[in-house]
Amino acid sequence: MSAERTTPSLRDRLKAATRESILDAAEVVLGRDGIRDSHIEKIAEVAGVSVGTIYNYFQNRDDLLMALVERRREEMATAFDAILDAASSRAFEDVLFDCVRTGLEHAQRHRALFSVIFDGAAHSEFAAIRCRRTPPPGMAERGARLVRIGVESRALREVDATLYPMFFGSIMRAHVMHEVDGVPPDDLPARARAIVRFFLYGAGARP
Repeated sequence: MSAERTTPSLRDRLKAATRESILDAAEVVLGRDGIRDSHIEKIAEVAGVSVGTIYNYFQNRDDLLMALVERRREEMATAFDAILDAASSRAFEDVLFDCVRTGLEHAQRHRALFSVIFDGAAHSEFAAIRCRRTPPPGMAERGARLVRIGVESRALREVDATLYPMFFGSIMRAHVMHEVDGVPPDDLPARARAIVRFFLYGAGARP
């Protein structure tokens, strides 16, 4: 296959860059104004494009907001996949730490979006939008893969292993919901280590 067919054209790169710029602007407006007041006109102003340009990429406001959520999910999934793909040569505790730290850093970079998603009223509106779309594979699949790696390396007990992705996801979600917004970036590795210790060893004092 020729290089011309595999290398995106300048036009394609510009279109991709414009789409990313619109998504970034939507995240700014969503965090600033909330889901109900995140109008296309405001997003266009922040992105520095016309309203018509946005409609060249997205059907409507809801389509744009869900594309934003899915884009951030894809970024997180890509980062997790890179960690999990290299897991066979590493200690499971280190793999788990990298997953937790990466997740916390991602949530902090996009804390405006996460704060809106986890807000009760906004969450119900997002849920209504999401019902009209087919969600892509998400973090549950990565969590299950992480657990399989832990079980195969004998770092995790096999009994009740089907519940571990739910436990791990709940710990991460709780931290993001209640704490990550106020944690300085330099403290995130320490928080990640604390989550790893809790997940692997529990909170009980051992003799």
